[in-house]
Amino acid sequence: MRFKITPATKISLSLDRSAEEKLLADVTIEERDRYLSRWRKFKALNRANWLGIVLVLAAYFLVRLYASNDWWAVLVFGVLLSLATSVWLRVLNCPRCGATYSGGLITIIQRFSSLRKCYGCDLTTSALAMLEKRGY
Repeated sequence: MRFKITPATKISLSLDRSAEEKLLADVTIEERDRYLSRWRKFKALNRANWLGIVLVLAAYFLVRLYASNDWWAVLVFGVLLSLATSVWLRVLNCPRCGATYSGGLITIIQRFSSLRKCYGCDLTTSALAMLEKRGY
């Protein structure tokens, strides 16, 4: 049996971001500044979180390799940095609706909430990134 692909059966896998570009096209200057400020804070906290994870992994392997007590301080600092930035990321407020971006403590208890989309108004982090790419 041969499977023939026609234009009607093709699956489009394009990465069309035009909907995200149109989403924030009509924001005012004050809203744009607030959105960009929140996006930059999110990026900085996310990078600090990953730095904490890298420090934990590096210190763990260096403790195992060199057996020095100096690496334990780096390990503890990495764990504290990762935990603090994770909590801080969870309590950031949405620049559009003002709700906690992750949905707050209730959604963390019910399910793991992603930080890609606002729990209240569905503002995505990719839309905020698109706003920054426009060069404002």
